[in-house]
Amino acid sequence: MPRLSNSIKALIPIIMLALASIACMQDCMGITFYITGYVVDENNNPISNATIRAWDSSSLDFTVTSNHDGYFATDSTFSYACYKFKVEVSAEGYQTKTLAYYPPGEGFSDELPSSITVQLKQR
Repeated sequence: MPRLSNSIKALIPIIMLALASIACMQDCMGITFYITGYVVDENNNPISNATIRAWDSSSLDFTVTSNHDGYFATDSTFSYACYKFKVEVSAEGYQTKTLAYYPPGEGFSDELPSSITVQLKQR
């Protein structure tokens, strides 16, 4: 078996690091999705004008408001698949609730479902 020169041996850790970085980037591809759902009280009555804010540590940050049926929907939004994002739901007279999800479609157990229902408790 041929022997590797010292200069080639010195490159092996650099090559391994580069390959690991490429693999990590593959796992963290961006994804476009929507967040939809309902905001309800403890009796499952809709809460209108609730504020829904979603953000992550990269590019996701927006706020929407629920309608008279408690329904909300975001415009198309983008996030990196490996970043968990938070959804904070608040309404006057209710306790704020914060949830955390991974973007959909990546197979995480706590990824965003197709629709969420957030139940808020009165203060």
